[in-house]
Amino acid sequence: MGGLLLAMLLSLIGCSNPFEVKQDFKPMLVIYGLAVRGDTAIYVRVSRNSASPATSLNDTSGDGSVTVVVENLNTGWADTLTSMAGDTGILVVHTTVSTNSVFRISAQSSGYPTCFATAQVLSKAYVVPGYGTSVILSSPSGATQDPEFLIDPSGNTTAISALLALTYSGTDTSGHSVAGEFDVYPSYQTSAEQEFLKINGNQTTISFPLNSYQPAYLAAKGLLRTGSLVVVVRVIQVDAAVYDYYSISHGFNDPLTMRDEKPNFTNITNGLGLWGSVAYDSTSVQL
Repeated sequence: MGGLLLAMLLSLIGCSNPFEVKQDFKPMLVIYGLAVRGDTAIYVRVSRNSASPATSLNDTSGDGSVTVVVENLNTGWADTLTSMAGDTGILVVHTTVSTNSVFRISAQSSGYPTCFATAQVLSKAYVVPGYGTSVILSSPSGATQDPEFLIDPSGNTTAISALLALTYSGTDTSGHSVAGEFDVYPSYQTSAEQEFLKINGNQTTISFPLNSYQPAYLAAKGLLRTGSLVVVVRVIQVDAAVYDYYSISHGFNDPLTMRDEKPNFTNITNGLGLWGSVAYDSTSVQL
């Protein structure tokens, strides 16, 4: 295997053909923003693409400003903001991000095509312990099955990420106050790095390995003389745009190579970037 990799590297080094861009540069506005359910503001980053390595809000004709309009298509509410040349490019849209609201963003600037995108806010995901799970969490030493949780997501949720946190608080054997948590990753996750499970709006059951939960439980119990243990299962829901962007970005995490190119994803019509929705939900089990 090592010889094959070396041969591939040598063939790349020996290549003498220069890299050529096959398409003319097209000036476009770049938008990054997320509508997070329950928030009272949406943070939007606006910029411009560039044919040169450095991108500046000054690299345009006119006064260099970018006008951004965010609309709630359900209520008719709208807000217009302007990012001037030299600004950080980060705009704060003060609005309540309510369940199922549809937010449309558009941006325009002299010399650039007007771009736009829409995103629907995700509704609540219900997280319900499976049959017998509460007993397993309270007495894992005698258990033989993994604890499970049923996830009933928003209909427009494309993927979820889940985490079980065993939280503890109270006093230790010396009488000192202690508090903290131990994290247990779901069975579908292959490493400590966050992973998303594609579910396309369907109910799904998530399990957490018993052989990971047991030592966490014993460690938390060993830290307490008096106090309480609570299991909190946290779920992140993402829509299709966020999931696609995340998947493409993390597809570049190749341990065998170094890559400088940026992920090739956008859901902005006539522009570049990401406009999507995220939601956070959880349930607790007192032990």
